[in-house]
Amino acid sequence: MALKKKGNGSGESGEARLRRELADSRARETATAAILKVIRRSPGDAQPVFAAILQSCEKLFRGFNIGISVVGDDGQLHLGAYRGPGEKKFASYFPMPLSMKTGAGSAILTRRVLQYADLADHRVPAYVRRSAKATDSKSGIFAPMLLKGKGIGAIYVTRDFVGAFSEKECALLQTFADQAVIAIENARAFNETTEALERQTATAEILKVISSSPTDTQPVFDAIVANSRRLFPGGNAVLLLRQESKFVMAGYSGLPLKDLPDQVTSVPLDRGKNFPSRAILDGEGVHVPDWEADDVPEF
Repeated sequence: MALKKKGNGSGESGEARLRRELADSRARETATAAILKVIRRSPGDAQPVFAAILQSCEKLFRGFNIGISVVGDDGQLHLGAYRGPGEKKFASYFPMPLSMKTGAGSAILTRRVLQYADLADHRVPAYVRRSAKATDSKSGIFAPMLLKGKGIGAIYVTRDFVGAFSEKECALLQTFADQAVIAIENARAFNETTEALERQTATAEILKVISSSPTDTQPVFDAIVANSRRLFPGGNAVLLLRQESKFVMAGYSGLPLKDLPDQVTSVPLDRGKNFPSRAILDGEGVHVPDWEADDVPEF
């Protein structure tokens, strides 16, 4: 008498189930390896890694919409990357508070993967329910991105059907979150190293000009403003020298000089009217983060 193959209660034979599990395992390993490859290829930019992670989540989780939230300098959650429908509407909800009212915030604050089998349930955080309604998502999962115990973001996946995520899916999403952290940290370290090298190069260039022009300061001033503008892109660089009761421009790099207002090329020594005066009279640097602020002088 022939023996019947045992199934798993769903009509799937043990052999078929094993083949499926092996295929799923290979797919997960292939995805994580591919993401690590992108990390190595893009040491100074986390965005390509984010894109690879979202693409893998879409495939492996049957994700309906997938996103990465990152904690900004303001302490709020900002949208780092997104893949799915309703992007414009979804993006309009950011920044979000880093709190238990949000799915990403809840995962970060509890330091664990959180999933919601039914996003319409009243126990689901309010911001999650609102976002789910906007994107027509039915279930979702959130994994925290932790760097040395500090929450720096979260990855989330939603589906267009109600249902729980498996333990393997929870573990895989946390793996992707850990890879996103590696990408962010690599980019930070790479950019810090690059910026330090640029500063050292600029200093070396200026010192070289100083040694080659011992009797003429103008080439040195020109090198200083040129390197300053290169290191601080997007604006103008001005070098002012004090002459009795005023400052005169000795070096400049930026917009055509004819477009500059007169108060830039000749600045009176008046602490109440301009920040160069504040810097020289106070003997310390002056940082003006917002030109529109009430206490900012004319220049």
